[in-house]
Amino acid sequence: MLATPLRFVLLLFLLAGLAACATPSGKIIEKPRIDLEKIRPGEVSLLRQNFILSFRVTNPNRVPLPVSGIKLNVTLMGKEVATALDQGAFSVPAGGATSFDATVSLNWRETLGPLVAWLGGKGEPLSWKVLGELGVDLPLVGPFRIEEQGSLALPPVLKPDSPKPPAETPAVQTL
Repeated sequence: MLATPLRFVLLLFLLAGLAACATPSGKIIEKPRIDLEKIRPGEVSLLRQNFILSFRVTNPNRVPLPVSGIKLNVTLMGKEVATALDQGAFSVPAGGATSFDATVSLNWRETLGPLVAWLGGKGEPLSWKVLGELGVDLPLVGPFRIEEQGSLALPPVLKPDSPKPPAETPAVQTL
């Protein structure tokens, strides 16, 4: 007879422990957010241009998130332009964020139009969208399906109406 109350108490502790791990939405682990932070040019060839895409992974959870790999399809200004892969493992701190870079090779013919329109435009933000998966190394947690979108502002140096930095004048020494 003592076994039944003991089982009941153990079950209550187990349920309380699971409830303590749950987030406000009821999930044990919330989906992280991925944002495109910046685009930098890389190597150039006759037909292809490499770009370095910097992404930021934000972890809304109370536990660190061990990322085991990422695959993202990247769309810029409504045109799918690249697939970004990162098979390296890294960890995103609890309630924090981590950035990573992915080098992508873009075909000039397919991407020149949107990028020139962005760089030569009136400084409007570049719209982007990423779709893909983020794998995590946690028991009972499968890969997260990622679908994020946003906009990326033109760097101040490239904005059409940004003030030009003053030309440096050489220092003159008087004797």
